Amino acid sequence: MRGTRSWRTRDGGVLIEGADAVALERAGYRFVTPANQRLDRAHVFYLVGRDGRLARVFESRMGSEPAQEGYIDTAFVVEGDALHAWTCSWDCFEPFPSDAIALDGLLPPDGEALDFCARLGEIVADDERRRAEERRRRDEEWARSAPAREAEARRAEERRRVEARARGVSETRLAAPDALPELDGAEPFDAVAEVDEHEDLIVRAGERVVWRERLRGVEREDVAHGAAIEPILRARYGPRLRAFHNWIRSHYDFLYGR
Repeated sequence: MRGTRSWRTRDGGVLIEGADAVALERAGYRFVTPANQRLDRAHVFYLVGRDGRLARVFESRMGSEPAQEGYIDTAFVVEGDALHAWTCSWDCFEPFPSDAIALDGLLPPDGEALDFCARLGEIVADDERRRAEERRRRDEEWARSAPAREAEARRAEERRRVEARARGVSETRLAAPDALPELDGAEPFDAVAEVDEHEDLIVRAGERVVWRERLRGVEREDVAHGAAIEPILRARYGPRLRAFHNWIRSHYDFLYGR
């Protein structure tokens, strides 16, 4: 990898234009500039800090995924004393180009800037090595901390179980009528399956909570189980059960902002 041109930045860094060009085309699309001209190729620019380390990369590219039924393509181009970010948005095959300044106040290169330009491949390789080393260090730290994380997860689970037992939460699903309590009186009532503030799945018969169990946290399974509760209630309470409402899906609708 090598650079072709370089500029000094106002803060003492160096902007370098990479030699390798990016093709700005795909089937049915061509890059259109803000001046309504076609641009076939653009470059990747590398910003090097005063310490000689890579600070940022400005990468010209064609959008790989449609955004709102179109593409967003980007080309970085130096014009005058500024690095421009040209974007070309596509919708229904019509281009909508725009221009923004990514970096301004560029100055002619001095000897150091020319040296950085000649050593671009070395600078990028050093940055890749530093990043790889940082990833390795983070992975090692994460691995070393695994026993502590697992121990804390076990403590948190035990606290949750203790608190759940104090609320009368069952660790198993409601599966049989005889798990439900008897209800005094003969008045008909409506029943609901819902999720409370503790994220327990509770079943109310009228105003009374007749069952409380741990919510599994898997929407499809929890909603299906809520529906399966109705025949269990009818087997236990017979014609006194006037209507049953499964409100568990509403919990997930709220949770996921639907």
